[in-house]
Amino acid sequence: MAITLPAQITRDQQTADGILTKFPYTWKMFEADNADVYVTLFGNSPNDVADLKELGIDYNVSGVGNTDGGTIDFIAGKIPPNLSTVTSDRNIPASITSEFSNAQTFNGANLDNQLERIVALIQQNKTSLDFNSIKYVINAILSSDQIANVPTLANNEIWKGTASGSVGAFILDETPSCSTLRSELANKSAGTDGARLVGYNDLTLAQVTVKAALDTQQTSINTNVTNIANLDIEAKLDKFYTTTGTADAIILTTIGALPITGYNIGLRVSFRVIADNTAAVTIDIDEVGTKDLVSYDDKPMTASEIIVTNTIEAVYDGTKFVAINTQFRPVNIIKLSGDQVVPINTQAKVVFNTAEINDRTYFNLSTNEFIPTVAGFYKITIQLRLSTGGATVVGFLLDGAGTEIARASFLSTNSDQALISFSVFLNGSGDTTNRVRAELSTTGAASTISAAGTQFSSELIRAQ
Repeated sequence: MAITLPAQITRDQQTADGILTKFPYTWKMFEADNADVYVTLFGNSPNDVADLKELGIDYNVSGVGNTDGGTIDFIAGKIPPNLSTVTSDRNIPASITSEFSNAQTFNGANLDNQLERIVALIQQNKTSLDFNSIKYVINAILSSDQIANVPTLANNEIWKGTASGSVGAFILDETPSCSTLRSELANKSAGTDGARLVGYNDLTLAQVTVKAALDTQQTSINTNVTNIANLDIEAKLDKFYTTTGTADAIILTTIGALPITGYNIGLRVSFRVIADNTAAVTIDIDEVGTKDLVSYDDKPMTASEIIVTNTIEAVYDGTKFVAINTQFRPVNIIKLSGDQVVPINTQAKVVFNTAEINDRTYFNLSTNEFIPTVAGFYKITIQLRLSTGGATVVGFLLDGAGTEIARASFLSTNSDQALISFSVFLNGSGDTTNRVRAELSTTGAASTISAAGTQFSSELIRAQ
């Protein structure tokens, strides 16, 4: 069978009228999907992605296999609008559809068919090159200053890259009153469309504009300098306040022109106390809001922790103000609820379980241990009175791990008394090495600790 495929241009374009449904194509199509069909609306730039239509949804094809082509038949509801451009372009896959190694398919008809498809591919590639490529004149002699002849553009069109990476002809977007390189460029006037297009401006006018901008900036700088000069920097760095309100509900007002507008973590305030407090204390600065004022150990204030005429410093921790220099120093005086017998040759804990003063409950009456929650140096005194005995007695102060801190030795007879006093640093963590208890050791006889005259006392000397 002879090859009958003639020379063909494999692209057709027609203008739609909004009624016509069939658009001819003039080249051979081997299968119905051998064409790309585009519809470009009037006034739009061609877009090979947005304009592409789909076989079976937007259109069908008639004349498949005919050498002279057939028609693209648009489906009802998909008819191209008036003045839109319909483009049909052959797009045969670059593949072989026969297996010639198989003797049953190796024949003249299959060879003709495959050669015909190859020729069709060559035709569609040539059409694409003719329509889309920038080409040199056939008889041009190319040199170092070679010039390419670009296909002619219509009025007001430009070459522009597309989303698919190809180059297309597009209408130049512009306002109706201007065009590329119009004569108005020669007037050197700022603000004209031509001047905006190329960024040209009159030098003298530009200098005036720059000077005006610099003058505005200088005015702003001068204003800022004046504002800074008017600030009472020392008062703002080390704030002081006037004090009103009550002893337990303190109101502070910033001294100076700029009150605070919010409580920031780390805000430090200083104020003079106007009356001894009687209970927990709150503080409100510049009407920002009421916050608790607590002691340095993060506990609510108790009566007379802040004293009239004293100056208090406090720091905001994010939720409350913490006083760092109150006069309060916790004191603990703990006694026995009754006499305690220590058997012969025994070391036993002294059961201090009755509180006379137990500030912040630092002394645990259940475990009979002193466990402060504020780091600092503490003075601790143990007074022991023995009502009976005759034994050699040693009084100990131990930490929670059993390590000896201090001791006192004496011979136990009626009404003997021992005093153990020392200073120690406790970090407030409450762990085994930062708590204190008293123990008594007897040798030779039992001893009785008298509740009268026996006590544990502690006082915070200096908080850390």
